Amino acid sequence: MSLALSENMLLLIAIGLPAAFAQQAGCRSLCWLDTARTGKCQVSRWYTSGVLERLQAGKVWGEIAAETSACEGLAASGCGGRSSCSVDRRGGQCSTSRGWVAGKLAVSSWQGGAGLGAQRCGLLGQLMASEAKCLTFKTATACEAHNGAVPEDLCVWDLARQACGFPAASAVVLLRRDYQDELALLELRRQRCASMQSAATCTGYCRWEMGTNSSRCTLVSLEALLAVIDQDCPLRTLLDLHAGCEDGAAAVNETVCESQNRSDGLQECVWFGGACEANPMTVELDLLQQLGLLSSELQTLLLDAYKKCSSLSSANCESGGQGGHCAPSLPEAAQ
Repeated sequence: MSLALSENMLLLIAIGLPAAFAQQAGCRSLCWLDTARTGKCQVSRWYTSGVLERLQAGKVWGEIAAETSACEGLAASGCGGRSSCSVDRRGGQCSTSRGWVAGKLAVSSWQGGAGLGAQRCGLLGQLMASEAKCLTFKTATACEAHNGAVPEDLCVWDLARQACGFPAASAVVLLRRDYQDELALLELRRQRCASMQSAATCTGYCRWEMGTNSSRCTLVSLEALLAVIDQDCPLRTLLDLHAGCEDGAAAVNETVCESQNRSDGLQECVWFGGACEANPMTVELDLLQQLGLLSSELQTLLLDAYKKCSSLSSANCESGGQGGHCAPSLPEAAQ
């Protein structure tokens, strides 16, 4: 069994939603209908990638945006010819590979990466770096042959995914070896939660769980993951956003899920497939802000595009100038 990093997480981090757009008489649609994930009208992938590529030129996020655009321009049959690309199993389209994205996120900034490795993002950063290394091995033979002397260098072939990945057993070893103090604090918090006898006192990092025959106070699951991620890791924002949408009444009620709007007009969450999830655009903007990359120009362009696309019906989403919106010209490249 391998520890496959969440595809949704990496896709959101890398802004790697599938591409789709309409081209009509010089009008390129600003929007596209995301049938694979949210079921909502979203900002076209090519436009977001183009804006990021222009305004983040020469930086890792501009490189990720450019590579995303390049991969999505390939047919599935030619996807394997580019090392950074792979076919998305959900939509059957070519997109940036999880291994390439994870590697770019985990590598230090002086090496051309985002610097979200173990030093800044704790265990999650280490898992991204190890998973990225394993995903470079394309066959079971090459995967199994790569076994180092330390847990972070181990790989195992996952038959279900038909891919090389980082084994879960090694993640547990890393956790026990490098995060003893954090685990001790978690245990103290878990004991404190267990001692609470009512919903009124079960607050903070504790959650009251209602059972058929009995109820109890338990530690919030997210606390365990946050405990082994450094405080300044930008990925904490992403996890917090997901947790907020998957908790409380929003998790089981579509109306409550989609009624939460921020001061900038963005929806916090979207409902799709019977579940409440973080709005991809909200995650995108907040992550860029945490990384110090959200300039006023970039924020204005993306927010304006989001508001236009979110107001469209499914029927008009990709219609460009015929009931929809044509994309504005891309900004001048950053110097």
